[in-house]
Amino acid sequence: MPADALTIETLPFQGDFLTATEQVVLLDGPWRSGKTHILILDALAECQRWPNNLLWFGRQESTKLRDSTIRDFHRIIPPTRENWRESPAEYRHPNGSIIMFRHLDDSSGLVNMDLGGVYIEQMEETEPDSHDLLLGRLSRVQSSRKFRASCNPNGHDWVWQLYYAASPDYRAGYRVIHCPPADQNPHVPAAYVETLRASLSPEMFEQYVLGS
Repeated sequence: MPADALTIETLPFQGDFLTATEQVVLLDGPWRSGKTHILILDALAECQRWPNNLLWFGRQESTKLRDSTIRDFHRIIPPTRENWRESPAEYRHPNGSIIMFRHLDDSSGLVNMDLGGVYIEQMEETEPDSHDLLLGRLSRVQSSRKFRASCNPNGHDWVWQLYYAASPDYRAGYRVIHCPPADQNPHVPAAYVETLRASLSPEMFEQYVLGS
């Protein structure tokens, strides 16, 4: 199914993410806020916009990539003989664009790649060197050369240091878009939130459910 055939209904923060004009944009928010879904939709839109594009989509660990990210992708674009290669894991768009699904446990394969877009899920799990190595691979002429990522709130870690203006190491031009807390997301059942409120420590609930 081509990306332009998808019917997309977005929440305000998701629309902001899809229309952002900055090269480097981070989606920061709690569990179950739709971060992966909107990363996938943005990557599909880039496939459609630029024929023969090459996009890198991944996360730190191979197991999480396979069991979470790729499964979420297949819920949107079911795999067929025409659009999916199992090894290496790649989606092939009808116009020749490719989304490569890769992990960062071994980043040696990034050398000499000519990428038109980078998408990192759960960036707080990665290292700053991987971030900058991928940023340096954005050299494809016929592309937007986007860098898009998602993360859960993780205190004043390296992601905060690069992306938040309050940090002395903030990189000018980087943008952060915040997802709403889970209890304000219409697609998250109230029972889910209340179960976690009763189960998690107050600190974990604030961080991973409310996005503090």
